[in-house]
Amino acid sequence: MSPAVLTFSGWNWLLPVGGFLAASALVLFWSYRAAPGGALRWACLALKVAALAALGLCLLEPLWFGEHARPGANLFAVMVDNSQSLQIKDAGSLQTRG
Repeated sequence: MSPAVLTFSGWNWLLPVGGFLAASALVLFWSYRAAPGGALRWACLALKVAALAALGLCLLEPLWFGEHARPGANLFAVMVDNSQSLQIKDAGSLQTRG
């Protein structure tokens, strides 16, 4: 069984997404540089950039390919015959047909 593969079907969005991420990161950095808050403001900036990157990844349409069993491929039937015909002994036999 081959391992699962992650592919992106929206490669035509790569340049617009990259440009948007770069521009938005620059604008966020510019607006957060003078804000008070110390390390907390940089953590907030990083979280906003990570959220924008996650949205950008959604535009690239990620697809997860892997092998799966077909539904019902492993099903089988068990038949049980418990009728009286299996209790019949053939002529000259000590055992039943069952």
